[in-house]
Amino acid sequence: MIILLFLFGAATYASLATWLARVGGARWVWGACAIVALGVAAVAAARIGTANPYSRTARWDPLLFFVMAVVLLGAPLAAASYAAVAVSPRGAGLAALWSAGAFLLAIPVGFVAAVAIEVLWPH
Repeated sequence: MIILLFLFGAATYASLATWLARVGGARWVWGACAIVALGVAAVAAARIGTANPYSRTARWDPLLFFVMAVVLLGAPLAAASYAAVAVSPRGAGLAALWSAGAFLLAIPVGFVAAVAIEVLWPH
């Protein structure tokens, strides 16, 4: 199910980034990249928490999740944004395909970076 969500997200963001690159330019694409990554991570982090009053890390769990989510989402979104901006003059279809492909290829990079943050985060 999560794979289908990522595939749908990649196609949706690729189309949005391609359209923004053609209409508004590179600044709008990078702005959308930042807003989507920070917005989704903030909403997800707001849902994380623990009811354990004795946990030393309970207050850091939402922040840790936020940082990991931004990194996990930031890598694919940045790759898709770069592809949309770089390929946009050649055609919307080609730019959307490159953007979606870059999004999917960058998911493992974001995942490895998020796991590294989890391992290195001082608990």
